[in-house]
Amino acid sequence: MIINEKSTLKTLKKYLFEYRYAFHKRSFELFVLMIISIIATQRIQSIKFIYEKFISKFWNKNLNSFYSFLGDKNHSIEEIIKITTRIAISNIPLEDRKNISLFLSIDDTLQPKFGQKFENRYKLFDHAKHTGSNYMNGHCIVSIALTIPIKSSSKVNYITLPIGYKIYDKSCTKLQLATNMISTVMPELTEFQVILLCDSWYTKKILLSLLKDYKNLNLRTTKILKL
Repeated sequence: MIINEKSTLKTLKKYLFEYRYAFHKRSFELFVLMIISIIATQRIQSIKFIYEKFISKFWNKNLNSFYSFLGDKNHSIEEIIKITTRIAISNIPLEDRKNISLFLSIDDTLQPKFGQKFENRYKLFDHAKHTGSNYMNGHCIVSIALTIPIKSSSKVNYITLPIGYKIYDKSCTKLQLATNMISTVMPELTEFQVILLCDSWYTKKILLSLLKDYKNLNLRTTKILKL
C-alpha cells in the first residue's frame, strides 16, 4: 500500500521526526509512542491508561519504561519548546511574516492531588476556591501557548497551540518559570510582532524587563477575577 504524502500518518511522522535530537534513541522511541497513543485515544487520564488501551496492544514495551522516561530529568524541556515553536511557525508563509502578529499566552493552573506521595505537591493558595477553601493540596503548573494565524481560502483562522509546561517545584517562583519560558520562545520569533497575553498578576518587574530585551514583544493584560 502506498501512503499519500499528505496523509495523517506521513504528516505525523514528519513533525515527530523534528524532535529526534532532543532525546536519546530509546527515549525518542518512547516519546513517539506516547504522542501517537494520545492522538489515538483522544485523551490521557494517565500513562497507565494509554499503555493499557493502546501501547500494549501493538508494541512489546514495559509500562515502567514510560514512567522512567517521564522521570528522566536529562531531557531538555527548553529544547522541546523551541522545536514545537519552530514547527508551529513553519506553517506561516514567509511572505506573510512581517505583516502579522502572533500571541503568546501565559497562565497557571492548579491540579488537586489527594495522595501524599506526589512529588512537588504543596499547599497552594486557590483564589478560585475549587475545593471550597482558600488553599488546596496539589500541583501548580505554568503553561505557555502560541496563537498563530492560518490562511484558509479568503479568511484567516487563529489556532492556539500549547508549547510548554513547567511544574512549580520551589526552585524558583511561578513568575520566574513563566519568564524563562518566554525567553526560551522569543529567539524563535524574531520575524514576527509578538503580543504577550497574561493576567495582571504577572505584570511585575522580572517579566516587564522582557519588553526591553525583545523589541518585537508587546504586552496585553487582563484583570484577575476574584470569585
